[in-house]
Amino acid sequence: MSRPLRLSSWFEEDVALQTDWYLARAGAAVALAFGEKVDVTLERIGKFPESGVERKYPQAELAGLRLLPVEEPFGRFLVFYRVLANEISIERLMHGMRERPRRLLEPPGAE
Repeated sequence: MSRPLRLSSWFEEDVALQTDWYLARAGAAVALAFGEKVDVTLERIGKFPESGVERKYPQAELAGLRLLPVEEPFGRFLVFYRVLANEISIERLMHGMRERPRRLLEPPGAE
């Protein structure tokens, strides 16, 4: 049974920024495929919330954060989320090569 997902505004903005990037540089088909693979990944998190790896960060704000790669061919992007009592909080989407944890605490597009 799936748990409800709550998408943070930062997650939604991360997805929009990346989709726009693909749209501008790779075309509508790739941008659409990216969005579909993000959706598949969210469904997986909803059904199997423990499937993501829990990371330990020194910042208290990042406690309990898990990550799961987006479905291939977009596996270089990671979905960061928390498993809560009654829902799953989807926090961020970012490229796996980004400097975490600093970037996790910055708003989307702050580069």
